[in-house]
Amino acid sequence: MNDSIFEGDFMRVIASEEYRKLENRNDIQNANFFHEYIGTRYLSKKSFANVFYQLKKRNKQTAVELLNRKLKFKPNNIDAMRFKAEIYFCNNLYLEAWDVLEDLLYLLPKDPEGLFLSAICAHIANKVSEKEEKLKQLQFISKRLFEEFNQIVHLVESNKNRLDFSQDIPKEIQFDVFILHGERLKENGEMTDSAKARVQLACEMLDEFPSAKVIVCGGPVHNNYLEGLASYNYLLHLGINEQRIIMDVSTLDIVSNVVTVSEIILQQAFKNVCIVSTSDLLARRWLALTCRFKYLGLRQPVYGIAKNFGEIEEIPDREIHSMYNTVVRSWGIFEVNFFNKYSLE
Repeated sequence: MNDSIFEGDFMRVIASEEYRKLENRNDIQNANFFHEYIGTRYLSKKSFANVFYQLKKRNKQTAVELLNRKLKFKPNNIDAMRFKAEIYFCNNLYLEAWDVLEDLLYLLPKDPEGLFLSAICAHIANKVSEKEEKLKQLQFISKRLFEEFNQIVHLVESNKNRLDFSQDIPKEIQFDVFILHGERLKENGEMTDSAKARVQLACEMLDEFPSAKVIVCGGPVHNNYLEGLASYNYLLHLGINEQRIIMDVSTLDIVSNVVTVSEIILQQAFKNVCIVSTSDLLARRWLALTCRFKYLGLRQPVYGIAKNFGEIEEIPDREIHSMYNTVVRSWGIFEVNFFNKYSLE
């Protein structure tokens, strides 16, 4: 099957004049959006075409039901198991993913992906003895993959409760670019006070660094309004020259944000990069871009600055769980050849 029939799902469309002319409303039927990548290794398999179609429509439950039918017809369908586990994992359903991975490991006890992801799920769900069991097996199968697991856990645990990254910023730094991720808009397309606060902080930073640019991200994630376009319009309202704004409205989650942002950073040769966020979400966004840089072999650091919006006593567990989800996917773990290299050890 030709992969191009799924071009709309995985294509990065960096917004240009055609998007700048769009009104921020429901007239974007012909736009292509880069969905969170789930199951990209199955693109060439005709039997999963209907599953991808449902994912494209964001009907994840229907996609799972289609996989369940395949598994009912053929209980040892390993690809269907992997695909189902990935969908659950990418939607923070870790116990459900664990159950599917247990079925997979019953058939393939030494499977690197099954052991790695089940260890992550057990860690998130605080299943201590189960995690230790999987890690013992994982270390035996692949010391490198075992080390990857420990790196991920250390990175998240070291940064999960950080509300402020500004102390990491060198005094004499000259920023090249700031990054504004998408943020949920109201049902009428208006920006929330939190979203406005982030853009206002970005505007302050752009005033402080007059040669820097800003990348604004976000497609129609929660409704029919383009989050990136809302940020773009507000920046213009605050007096920022449009030539300083790079807009990407093709992305639908943080992982796809950092994939496209990383491409822009490479294309534009930006060196000093800073994320602008609110305190409650900065850690996950910083982790995502840091991991993507690692995946791409980029050694430059990622900086972050946050607007304190409301009182935050601690980061909730659900946000920490999402950090693991985001780190695993930004690390490139669900890409086609990730586990193949460990299978050969």
